[in-house]
Amino acid sequence: MSSVASVHVKYTSPYHDYFQLMFEGADAVSAFWQPLFKGIGRQQLEFANLSAKQGQALFQFQRNVAVSPNPASLVMASVHFWQSMADQYAESTRKLAIAVSQAAQPAVLSELLMLPVKRSHDMLVINPSEADAAALPERKVA
Repeated sequence: MSSVASVHVKYTSPYHDYFQLMFEGADAVSAFWQPLFKGIGRQQLEFANLSAKQGQALFQFQRNVAVSPNPASLVMASVHFWQSMADQYAESTRKLAIAVSQAAQPAVLSELLMLPVKRSHDMLVINPSEADAAALPERKVA
């Protein structure tokens, strides 16, 4: 048995290979389901965004109704409200379609990623010469 193999056996748990297999399986499962869960998350965010925009449009409509001086401005406020609601639905539907199409993409189970380039570290090495060592005070150990 080589020294590398003996070091591996000596410093790892006997369950190391089982845990490694389980974690690799968990990685494969998460890589498979990740696009679907991302798509569901995007849909939920889009629904929340749509409801927030509709709430703002409703408050704007109520303010316009409260300050409308005549029936014509009341009709214009209503038209503006429904126009903004339709625009928001159209924009939200487009974004939801994009989220669904991205969620339907197949998962990439094995993808090689480039490792980041390791930067060289600055190092300060102090090797006192014999002349400098003689200048230092003598170190006494108790």
